[in-house]
Amino acid sequence: MTTDQTRPRFGYVTRLKRFADVSDVARVAEESGFDRFALGDTHTMFGDPYVMLGLAAAATSHLEIGTLVTNPSSRHPAAIANAIATIDDISGGRAFLGLGSGDNAVLNLGLARATLAEMDEAITAIRGLTAGREVTLRGRKVLNRWAHRPVPIVMSAEGPRALRLAGRVADGVLIGTGLSEENVRRSVAFVAEGADGAGRSMSEIEVWFLARWALADDRDAALAQLASLMASVGHHALRGDPAAKGVPEELVPLIHELDRRYDPSHHNVPGASPNALLVRELGLLEYLADRFAIAGTGKECADQVMRLQKLGVDNIFLTMANTGDPLGELRAWSGEVIARLPSGR
Repeated sequence: MTTDQTRPRFGYVTRLKRFADVSDVARVAEESGFDRFALGDTHTMFGDPYVMLGLAAAATSHLEIGTLVTNPSSRHPAAIANAIATIDDISGGRAFLGLGSGDNAVLNLGLARATLAEMDEAITAIRGLTAGREVTLRGRKVLNRWAHRPVPIVMSAEGPRALRLAGRVADGVLIGTGLSEENVRRSVAFVAEGADGAGRSMSEIEVWFLARWALADDRDAALAQLASLMASVGHHALRGDPAAKGVPEELVPLIHELDRRYDPSHHNVPGASPNALLVRELGLLEYLADRFAIAGTGKECADQVMRLQKLGVDNIFLTMANTGDPLGELRAWSGEVIARLPSGR
């Protein structure tokens, strides 16, 4: 729980297409007060995250680096374990692994998202393999002969069952259910249920919340930047049973329509993409932004962060609007938001 004299830790997850940009972006993230730096794993949109994380490790000294997120469907868990153990070794123990069931990377290959049972198996196996232990994975004995240090695994979770699983087996959880008081308290309670069922303490689990972010001269301009991201989060985080995830009854059919018509080939494409237009057409932009985003002027964003602090949110991973200027985004967050927050850590 944070206090009035502290601020949350911030992570930055980005989508970089050019390998040449990675070192500069990671370095500026570290200089700007960010604690974690992450890259997504989507083969249709940008380069290999593990190669780029190696560059990020070389350009930084204390920034924690990892994936947000990879998945055990498009990559075999043993290959994931080997890749993240390599990054951990290169960085001197600064790596973490963000793992999810799969979305765009899986759908564009025609694969199925990982089930919760498959996620459970993958987390257990990857933890063992990065520690150099023999594990049973998909019915086979598997061993990584050189790794020696378990890498923290952060499970991305939205639904009640996934949140409970994260509480049972993961080292951390990335909660993508939203930032309202109801969603924060409800989601943490599900994680705690899972932890309690496994005889674990919540102090063993690092809880992160995912926030989409845009800084602009006014909130309307910020929301315009976020439209594509809001379509993505509505499709991903609220799929399946929207009512069970706290969506108001009158919006449930619209969320189903968003999921049905969402185009994964335009996943998170900025500007007037088909998905950005769709979320506006369905009238969901304001609802999704209120629930999932930190958006507006610097003061408005800082006020939203301080509201989250009061709810006990200690760690926030920011997915920023794809403006094409990641260095500017990082410096703006540092100068216009972090500068307005309590400085103690």
